[in-house]
Amino acid sequence: MEDLLDKFSSSAPPSASSGGPAYSQLVDEVADLKATGPPHHPPADEKYISLFPESLDRTLAPLDDAIMSVVQSAARGPMGSTVVMLAKIGTVCTTIEVGLTVPVMLFMLRCRDCEGIYAMYVMLSMTILTQLPKRFLWRVRPYASGRAECFSNVTTSCFPSRAVVGAVVFANLAHTIFHMSSGAYRCMPPWFPSFGSWCLIFACALLASLCRIVLGVHYASDCLGGFLLGVVVNLVGTGLARLHMSSCRCNSADSSEVPPLALTVGSG
Repeated sequence: MEDLLDKFSSSAPPSASSGGPAYSQLVDEVADLKATGPPHHPPADEKYISLFPESLDRTLAPLDDAIMSVVQSAARGPMGSTVVMLAKIGTVCTTIEVGLTVPVMLFMLRCRDCEGIYAMYVMLSMTILTQLPKRFLWRVRPYASGRAECFSNVTTSCFPSRAVVGAVVFANLAHTIFHMSSGAYRCMPPWFPSFGSWCLIFACALLASLCRIVLGVHYASDCLGGFLLGVVVNLVGTGLARLHMSSCRCNSADSSEVPPLALTVGSG
């Protein structure tokens, strides 16, 4: 199993014209090996790879395929190349690497320590929580299974959509940091987003979902999973930030009157 996964990871990405037959073949080999098991003692890593439930995939297929067909029609039109380019740009804006720069920049400002602490915990939560389903659960990309056209060469598991997770997290992060900076939330971020934040979250999640579906690398159900995971990431990150801030002076005094060091070190 480990050798096969190494072979899969090191294989060349499929071409858009071929639809990725080599990738599909490797996917089939992984599925066959999981179904039959190796002849002798399985490697330790085998227990960490689980296939997406086939029954659930069949249940979701009619809706996933219908949405895929409608959304990808935009990439086949006269403006297809522009649509694909914009989809790729939108995807880049939701990557973890972009989000990790936010707490760094806020800490560099020195007068935005509370916002930096909040952003740091949210991004750490996103980094860890988005790796778990990708590591434990395997679902074949739509283009590799022949259910979509390929406009982006991605060879990892497609469930959930990490781009949609990023869209949900970044939208809530931006809205919360803005209100923290304006004094609406002082130094304690709220557990749940406000109505305005939810509107921004839904809009960003929808745009990110369209970007990933049009590229043929995610189903609509992957995007829904990414949305739900994004909500969980926000809750976990907010909880950790609130726990940190409850032990420092930034919640007992105006942050503008507290030296920057006091915002990151316990007041006791």
